[in-house]
Amino acid sequence: MTWLADRAWCVADPQFATIGASAAAITDTLADSRIDTVDDDPRVDPPRYL
Repeated sequence: MTWLADRAWCVADPQFATIGASAAAITDTLADSRIDTVDDDPRVDPPRYL
């Protein structure tokens, strides 16, 4: 797990990366077409990577 010194966000990387951050940072990350991202919504099954 990677944490910034100010604990503003973190990255955990078992087989995929999960980022916890402010709503604005998550929105910006999801909108950045250079990064393959999906929203981690507990009501929706996650994508399956085979």
